Amino acid sequence: DVQSENPSAFQTEIVEILATLANQLASAIQSFRLLEGTEIDLQQVSELYRASLQIAQSNSVSEILIAATRAIQQTTFISALYTQSETSFRLIENPDQTVYYANQLPQILNISPLQAQSYINNSPLVIRDIQQPTAAIHSELLSMPEKLGCQSTALLPISQKGELAGLIIIGTRERGIITQTSIQPFASFSELISTALEKVSAQQSTRQRLDNLELINNLSSKISDEIDLTQLYALIYKELKSITGEIDFYIALYDS
Repeated sequence: DVQSENPSAFQTEIVEILATLANQLASAIQSFRLLEGTEIDLQQVSELYRASLQIAQSNSVSEILIAATRAIQQTTFISALYTQSETSFRLIENPDQTVYYANQLPQILNISPLQAQSYINNSPLVIRDIQQPTAAIHSELLSMPEKLGCQSTALLPISQKGELAGLIIIGTRERGIITQTSIQPFASFSELISTALEKVSAQQSTRQRLDNLELINNLSSKISDEIDLTQLYALIYKELKSITGEIDFYIALYDS
């Protein structure tokens, strides 16, 4: 806003100069905001990248989920990670409890994984204005951002064997800040978590198969060494009982 007591002060040339200065100033402000936003994104990418290295080396589901929770809660977004149970989603708590909103996060999202998957469909869902979502969305999926006073949110799926295994939910109290572009680091991060969970699941299955093979080999070896039929039955019962634990059973002979 430029004012003058001289009625003839604002000649055409002066106005053009002032307009040019205003445009340059607007461009400078816009560039600064873009730069500021880029720096924030780079910080978030850095945090998520460091966490991804730890997650890639983790050998248990709990290690993966806790490391992921710590990472997302070190970014500029209000964030939480939920893992699926049979009929709902359960909050993965950050043991450090370093964020101011930790105690306000809902512990449970009362929506089944099957219901949630119908809204998210294994791809990130961005809601730029929670008050006016552009698509139908279950209220439970918005309960976390709404409780924290967020205006924009994104839901990022964590998948396992093609099914919804968890959700990363991020939000901000400024409307329209969250976009498909701004959540790309989080989308990549959720995919990495999915891959890590698949790896742990495969390792556990492999270990279980090896354990079963070892039990069978041990049992076969003991059976082949036994020469007394009565003792053989007792041995089989004893070995099977050690495997099955509390499950009781009988060994029945078929008399032809």
